[in-house]
Amino acid sequence: MPIRAGTNVKALQFNEFPRKVSPMLKSAQKATRGEGGFTLIELLVVMIIIAILMAVAVPTFLKQKQNAQATKAKSNIKQIITAVESCASSNTTGSYITPRTCLTSATLIADEPVLRNVFAPIAVAPEVCAVGASTQAGSVAGLGFRVTCTFQSDGPIVTFSEDHASGGIILKDCNPAGNKGCPSGLPAGKMW
Repeated sequence: MPIRAGTNVKALQFNEFPRKVSPMLKSAQKATRGEGGFTLIELLVVMIIIAILMAVAVPTFLKQKQNAQATKAKSNIKQIITAVESCASSNTTGSYITPRTCLTSATLIADEPVLRNVFAPIAVAPEVCAVGASTQAGSVAGLGFRVTCTFQSDGPIVTFSEDHASGGIILKDCNPAGNKGCPSGLPAGKMW
C-alpha cells in the first residue's frame, strides 16, 4: 500500500507494510495471542498434588530419622563397650575399677578422645550415654558394667542398654518396647 502525502509515518503499524512473513513467525504470533498463563484451577490442582506428595513423604522421613537415631544409640553403646574393655585390659588386675576406674566418662574420654561427642550433654547432642556398674543380680562389684544411651526426638524417651555381668552374661534391653527401633515381643535381655 502506497504512503499518501501528509500521512504520519510513525503512526503506521508494522503490519501495514507489505512484506512476506515466514511460517515460523506466523506460528509464534498465533501462540502469543493464545493463553497468557495458567488458570486458577490449574494452579490449585498443582498445589493439591504437591500437598498429597508431602503428606506421604514427611511421615516416611520422620520414621527414617527415628531409625537413624536408634542405630546411632546402639553404635554409641558398642563404642563405649570397646573403650571400657580396652581400659580394663590396661588395668593390671583386669578389673573395671582398680587400679583406675574405667566406668566414668572422664576416664574413657582421656583414653579415647573420640568419645567426647558420645558423652555430650543433651543440650549439645540429641542423646545421652552413660556408663556404670552392672545392675544384674549376683554380679561382682568391679567385674561388670552397664552402658546406657537415651534419646528423644518426637514422642517418648527411648533407652537402650547393655549390661555385662561378672559371670559373662550380657543383657541387652530397651524401653519402651515397640518404639523407635526397640523391638517388642522378645524375651527380657534378648532385645535389639
